[in-house]
Amino acid sequence: MKNDGNQNKPERITPRKKIPFEKWSLVVFTFGTGALVLLALLNLMTDTGAIAVLKASVLAGSAMLVSYAVNRFAIEKGTELTATGFTFAGVVSVFSMLTVGIGLYAATYSGLTISSVGELQLQEHGSKYARIIGERNRTAAEAGRLVPVVRANEAELDQYVECEETTAS
Repeated sequence: MKNDGNQNKPERITPRKKIPFEKWSLVVFTFGTGALVLLALLNLMTDTGAIAVLKASVLAGSAMLVSYAVNRFAIEKGTELTATGFTFAGVVSVFSMLTVGIGLYAATYSGLTISSVGELQLQEHGSKYARIIGERNRTAAEAGRLVPVVRANEAELDQYVECEETTAS
């Protein structure tokens, strides 16, 4: 609290310095990027254990670093230069942020959806397998209904043979 020596003025609290929105949001989004890349890589890797987590963590950290550096440079330098009349700097800044975003999307999409795709493939295989088994069961059931008819014909033919043998002798 400060008072300028004038007793008539109320004491004022000096305002806290707030972190600007673009600075804290950049850090938050950078860590979000790292988390998504880490999850995606862990889903894609066939290795398990500490070595796999270490590999994925190093790659996720690299992605975080690249994302932070490119976006910070684009925001801080690109906006400054664009505001002073260099419109191409703004275009380059937006293009660089889009490039990083598209690259991270391409890197994480497959890792985040691979389990769903595998599950759908197993369901499709299961339905095809069930259809094949159903067809075989129908064929077996039809064959099972034919067995008594064939046995009756066999018995009838045996009677004819027996009758022919007795009358022929």
